[in-house]
Amino acid sequence: MSYAINGMSQPFKSISKQVSKYEFSAGIRKIKADCFFEIRKKKNLQDKLNFITQSDTLFLLESCSIENGDFYGKIWNVFNKVGYIYNNGKFDFNVSEIYTDYTCKLVQSWDTTLIRTEERVNSTMTSPRNIYATRVIKNKGDLKIDCIMFKEFFLIDRDR
Repeated sequence: MSYAINGMSQPFKSISKQVSKYEFSAGIRKIKADCFFEIRKKKNLQDKLNFITQSDTLFLLESCSIENGDFYGKIWNVFNKVGYIYNNGKFDFNVSEIYTDYTCKLVQSWDTTLIRTEERVNSTMTSPRNIYATRVIKNKGDLKIDCIMFKEFFLIDRDR
């Protein structure tokens, strides 16, 4: 699904709000309150995102663990990235890769067909996390937002 809006040079908080609004209107999220948006607008994360203006495309991966209350995120473009775990009001930015390189590669190429195939074939964990992937493309004063939600997938020989 995709959504185009005006606003090439908007700050990340505004882009983030538009992502949240789109996810709800597209039915990707079922409730209007968006915990991911609330986390994305926190100052500690905002301070890490000065690189987002360096390219026309931005990617986000977000998920959460019901078991421990952790929220996981990765925001990147071709120049830089920030990964984080957020829990109980605190960020941990000193984390190893939260999502597999393969998952990030599929999102960066926006291969939703292969993402769905991987979800169907390799999401065999007992309780796979829901992962929300977003691509934001800035083009001549407009933002095009694409989002997909999928079950976490993993293939040990490829992803370890």
